[in-house]
Amino acid sequence: MDRFKNILLITSKNETNSPDIKKAVALALENKAKLTIADVISGVPFKHRKLQPDPKMETVFNEMFDKRLNELKLLAQENSQDFVVQAVLLEGKPVLEIIRAVQQQNYDLVIKTAATEKTFAAKIFGSTDFRLLRKCPCPVWLFKPDESHSNHAILAAIELESLDAKEGLDAFNQQILDLATSLAFKEKSVLHIVHAWKVFGENLLKLPTAGYMESEIQEWMTAQKDEIEEQFKQLNILLQEQLKSKKMESLSLQTHLLEGDAEEIILQMVKEQK
Repeated sequence: MDRFKNILLITSKNETNSPDIKKAVALALENKAKLTIADVISGVPFKHRKLQPDPKMETVFNEMFDKRLNELKLLAQENSQDFVVQAVLLEGKPVLEIIRAVQQQNYDLVIKTAATEKTFAAKIFGSTDFRLLRKCPCPVWLFKPDESHSNHAILAAIELESLDAKEGLDAFNQQILDLATSLAFKEKSVLHIVHAWKVFGENLLKLPTAGYMESEIQEWMTAQKDEIEEQFKQLNILLQEQLKSKKMESLSLQTHLLEGDAEEIILQMVKEQK
């Protein structure tokens, strides 16, 4: 795997053997990438940032900032035996500061341990991690807390509508495929490629007011199914060609073309294939 060159690890841990730190270091070594170990702390609350700030509050905050920064520097030093690891402490709202750091430093991967959000606001507006997944301009790899095992199965959901027989997949779906195959090969995981599809307009065509005969509706549905199956066949050919060019033919691969809503199909696949 040689996909990432500038990795940002967001961690609240202090131990070098923490799963997220071990994974980030291993990934950086394998990719010959730069690694930055970082954390995010909240700044001084707004009500304390007045024209005449409270000296005691400023002192406490500065001491906390210096303490955490020194801990990160120690972590970086402990993991800099084979390559240089930087330490950075971000200040402010986590989502905003992480995205700002990605934009300014051109990180191509963010690694972070998923946080358990229990507040009412998080349930209504989405967790910090969910917002990071949606807004971050580079891929985000979230770890379950204290996760230490390898990923034995990886799922990649691919959109076929953009597939062109000559041009292949569009850039976004190709990136999904590249990440999934590289990670699965590295982790010796089973890779599941899935596409979920539904017949367009089936319910509308069956309305009495539509005026279509059952045979016409069936012909329409069969034509769509044939088209999507042909595209899926092209995807499999493309995938095999790419695996061969990357010398990943030994990758354990399963492909799934399933009819239904993508949201339901993906969740079902995750549960069934673990």
